[in-house]
Amino acid sequence: MENVSLLDVVSKTNGKVVGKTTILDSYVQEVVTDSRVKTTNGLFFAIVGENTDGHSYIGMAKENGAIACIISKELDEYLEGIVYILVEDTIKALKDLATWYRTKFNIPVVAITGSVGKTTTKEMIASVLSIKYNVLKTAGNLNSEIGAPVTVLGLKSEHEVAVIEMGMDHLGQIDSISKIVKPDTAVISNIGVAHIEYLKTRENILKAKTEVFANMPENGVAILNADDDMLVTVTDQIEKVWYGYSENADIKAIDAVVDYTEGVVKAEILIDNNIYELRIPGLSRHLVYAALTGIAVGKRYNMTIDEIIKGVESYEGIKMRMDVKKLNNNVLLIDDTYNANPVSMKSLIDTVAASNRDCKTIIMGDMYELGDETLNGHKSVIEYAIDKQITNIIVIGEHMEDAYKSLDEDKQLKANWYKTKEIFYEHVDRFLMPDSLIAAKASRGMKFENIVSKIIELI
Repeated sequence: MENVSLLDVVSKTNGKVVGKTTILDSYVQEVVTDSRVKTTNGLFFAIVGENTDGHSYIGMAKENGAIACIISKELDEYLEGIVYILVEDTIKALKDLATWYRTKFNIPVVAITGSVGKTTTKEMIASVLSIKYNVLKTAGNLNSEIGAPVTVLGLKSEHEVAVIEMGMDHLGQIDSISKIVKPDTAVISNIGVAHIEYLKTRENILKAKTEVFANMPENGVAILNADDDMLVTVTDQIEKVWYGYSENADIKAIDAVVDYTEGVVKAEILIDNNIYELRIPGLSRHLVYAALTGIAVGKRYNMTIDEIIKGVESYEGIKMRMDVKKLNNNVLLIDDTYNANPVSMKSLIDTVAASNRDCKTIIMGDMYELGDETLNGHKSVIEYAIDKQITNIIVIGEHMEDAYKSLDEDKQLKANWYKTKEIFYEHVDRFLMPDSLIAAKASRGMKFENIVSKIIELI
């Protein structure tokens, strides 16, 4: 963040200074919403969430470097040495400040949304662009109505392009975020069933994702997955670049093979009537889609093919997202435990099934926010793993229990259900075979990273 005066903060958030410290001749250099984050001349937003109230942590924020805080209610006690700025709504104030701050930077912005693969796509695009440009990108998956404004407020004069991930679970949220971000390029990875609990239909999910177009300039470009049955129905009046395996794709994948020895995906890509072979770091063929978006965005911003390929092949995996670990006894472990839904779970199953390892084990946990699709979603991934002839299919959790018990007896014999991780640990040794491939995935709340740690400890 460039220096922003406290006078501007008060003005742009429609705030009122309260408390014991009222001198406004200081500048803030960073914005934080987590009081535990150390900062220099920080501005802390005391956000009220479902389970926590940021107003209770102002003291900690001050200890970690905050010189001012945005609050939405009068307090019983005000600390000295920190400026309190009272607003009606701290989240709205964050958005208002970010909206104003964005106008200070005339740079290209790539917005990324979709049901699955947003963070991987964001990292790939940033990897490509960083070969030529100084890139600001969303940290981790801070893609919410809070995370996206915080990312925008991280812009500095040295940045030449920004790559910002946008998530949502309700209609109107992408519209709200994109009004702040003001992208000139929008990438949509796919339209799946994540958050269908709230949006009810894939048609509504498509509507929510394409809200981004309304906040783009006339010369804006949409980069869309030509293999997605919902995205191909998009008729919005915006220039479109299509990617995928489809004959109609502008950036087209011809073939892709996972090389489990080198740990790369070897892909043949057709670009401007020329075929190029890319070596994409990772073990998932779905990385090809991310690579295609990187190519499309690179071309959009005048990069050479050599620069683009270098960027794709420089891609680094993300912790807990298809993170491949090479263990003792020639065991490969795929840590994909950050989150899960039926589409991404089946993608992981495809990756495991395509391995040339004789022993293939997949550990699947509960997937949240599926609403009415909870039972069918869990049952479908178990059956999919069975159909793909995965050697060891392990399912853990209450939703998985319901799905497992709904299977016919023959299919139950081809899977192993455990109620909790702790019960699974008592039997884990039988699945840790030399020369095998093991993969683990579940929704974040299942904390499957603990299973990964346990396997690493035992092998």
